[in-house]
Amino acid sequence: TGTEGVTAIHGEMSGFSVRSASLGSQPLIVGAAGEKILIAYGPKATARVLQANAKTLGTTADFEAAKATLGSTPISAFISGGPAVKLLDATLNPDARLKFDSAKPYLQKITYVAVGSEAKGEATTAKMIVGVQK
Repeated sequence: TGTEGVTAIHGEMSGFSVRSASLGSQPLIVGAAGEKILIAYGPKATARVLQANAKTLGTTADFEAAKATLGSTPISAFISGGPAVKLLDATLNPDARLKFDSAKPYLQKITYVAVGSEAKGEATTAKMIVGVQK
């Protein structure tokens, strides 16, 4: 689209990268390769995800716990807590950093967030599950 800071990616992975001063020194990379869909901060993180034997979120104990807690409701979004906090930490501007730093001890206790929804008849139920450390 010609949007400044956005670059299309083709090859082993199809997607795009976003570079912005507000995102920090690394680009945010969004893409798909085979059966994997990824959002990663920087090329090193992207390369780790694309490795053939890389662990995916869907194979983690946290994902299984979220799936069990949601029951029959299918997961439509899953966020791993630790990496999400690291991404936020790396991309915040100085003004937002003060608020983030005061909330960080609490945010670091979040192991995952899962969201799902299901329709039954004319009603749709949405659920959000937040896993926290003991």
